Amino acid sequence: MVVTDSGRKLAKLIKKAIDDGKLTTTEYEQILSLAEEDGRIDAH
Repeated sequence: MVVTDSGRKLAKLIKKAIDDGKLTTTEYEQILSLAEEDGRIDAH
């Protein structure tokens, strides 16, 4: 499995939201934006 830079950034944002126990609107929007950045949504 190849993990891309955007995948690492996405994982970091999600981990932060999980660790602090809250998801702000800004975090939510950042996660969606980053997930859609490369035009591909995959299982990773």
